[in-house]
Amino acid sequence: MAIYEGAFINNDKTHDLHSMVAHSQRVPTEDLVFYKTGDATLNPTPYLVPAFAIAVLRFLLGSLNAFNSYFVAKLANLIFYVIVVRWALLKTKVLRKTMFLLALMPMSMFQAASASYDGCLISASFLLFAYVTKILLSDEDYKIGKEDIFAICFAAAFLIGVKVAYAPMILVLLAIPVKKFGSTKRYLSCVGAVAGLAVLFFGVPMIANRLITANCETVTSEVQLLQQQFIRENPAILPKMFFNTIDYFSGYYLEGFFGILGWLDTNFPAMIIKLFFMVLFFTALVEVSTVKGIRWNMRVLSWAGITVFVVGTVYTMYAVWNPILTGIVGGDVAYGGQGRYFIPIALFLFLIFANPLLKKLKVVRRVEGFLENAVSMTALITMCLTTFVLFARYWL
Repeated sequence: MAIYEGAFINNDKTHDLHSMVAHSQRVPTEDLVFYKTGDATLNPTPYLVPAFAIAVLRFLLGSLNAFNSYFVAKLANLIFYVIVVRWALLKTKVLRKTMFLLALMPMSMFQAASASYDGCLISASFLLFAYVTKILLSDEDYKIGKEDIFAICFAAAFLIGVKVAYAPMILVLLAIPVKKFGSTKRYLSCVGAVAGLAVLFFGVPMIANRLITANCETVTSEVQLLQQQFIRENPAILPKMFFNTIDYFSGYYLEGFFGILGWLDTNFPAMIIKLFFMVLFFTALVEVSTVKGIRWNMRVLSWAGITVFVVGTVYTMYAVWNPILTGIVGGDVAYGGQGRYFIPIALFLFLIFANPLLKKLKVVRRVEGFLENAVSMTALITMCLTTFVLFARYWL
């Protein structure tokens, strides 16, 4: 990694756009040196899109410095996010307005326009939700086509390859009746295709990373080892730790779900967040009241996937990040979790409560009439507010 003066931005300062643009044209002359970091074991799947965009531009332009490569990566991720989310919005049969709000939340858009893999996760989860509900709510004689198989495999590949914690969400595929595939043989071949994707997009990169870094020293702090030993010796603390974490960080998770931008140092006004969640709640409430035909197995599998994800994530935070962030062993709260982790599972959570009987509630009938305008205005306001907040954070 070539490091030269001014290459890193101080988060405590605002910046001058002209100087940053001028600085972007500088090319480091030092020899490149590679250092092992904690990112050495990351799966390369989510970076295929930005890497391809950078490679194409480098081929066309002849060269591309680090600053501009990073900009291209962010732009490529944003384009990918927009395409996949639009694809999901066009195909979903339920919760379309809810998906629209979630897709345009400040945190969703901020991640989509970054080099992070979260934009891929969010859009892939929306696509999986769209096609699974499309198939489940279709006519009895509907047969799964090549487009359905491709879309589900595409979404599953990113969920499995990007972050294995979200892999349990593909359990919802088991809710699809065998008859929708046309034959048992076709059903088994599709199950095999998803299993093959798991091997290809998770297993192969993991093995490759281990082989590449085999001679590199594994960096595990002593306090992490002690924390893991503490868990093995005190497993009874885990249930208490889990509920304490949810209780202690519930407000922080909700705020981060909507948007804590930058390096988790750029917040939105509390009133705006509350108003957004009010609109989101009533939008989801109205939409789930119109859903018919969601079987019990879809609800159970959705809940199972969400539970495994949440429990696994909190446990990982407790075992890995607690000792790093606190420097102590033990504790009954898991630190390190963020609200954005829950965006990909939100639609599946809402779907669990789908029930036409909700239509009888007075509040549902009252808000249904002006919901369309409320959703559009909310999305527009939050996007304008996000632009202002980021501009004020970095440039004023």
